[in-house]
Amino acid sequence: MLRTLLLIAVIAIALVAALQLPRGKWRLSSVLAISIALALLVEVVGAILVIAGATNNVLYNSAAVLEFFLILRVVYLFRPDWSAYVLVLAVLGLIAMVMDASMQDPSVFLLVEGVMILSMILCIVLIRSLWSLANTSEEPLGLVPEFWLFIGLLVYFGGMMPVIGLIRFVFQQDQELAARLYVIIPYLCMVRYGLTAYACILQRRRLARSLHG
Repeated sequence: MLRTLLLIAVIAIALVAALQLPRGKWRLSSVLAISIALALLVEVVGAILVIAGATNNVLYNSAAVLEFFLILRVVYLFRPDWSAYVLVLAVLGLIAMVMDASMQDPSVFLLVEGVMILSMILCIVLIRSLWSLANTSEEPLGLVPEFWLFIGLLVYFGGMMPVIGLIRFVFQQDQELAARLYVIIPYLCMVRYGLTAYACILQRRRLARSLHG
């Protein structure tokens, strides 16, 4: 429970950092704030369901799809010229989740194959975004908010893939080991939202410097 509270606290900090950005000054800020608010809502509701002894698989399966679209929206806002590319990826991800949901009950377990495909798609597009940033940025990457945002997302989705890929098979053999393996994901999530908060703080400082010359 302490780990869950810590995760919720980190996401809340990231949300506060995103909401403190001046409206309309960073084209990613609105969608980013929505995605963080969604994560906060999901974690709070998920924790309540666990305490109540209810399953939260439908919640997390649904959230995975919404999060996927929101992150693709962030990428589109970062590179509007990738609109067709992003649209194709969005359709592929949706098809993957619909097909997985048609083959197994999404209320019983995480849609492992579908979530794996969403994560792989996001890793590919995030690597491409970072490569684009490295080739076009006139500032050191350590000073660019998008760099930290995309690195955080890449660490999360890249680290999550092997865990999610193994967890169903491990669960069938040893549920206690599967629970220990799953602990990795909240820590990856904390890294993600910690770097997201840093990206927002960095962007706010950049905007403050530009306003004061």
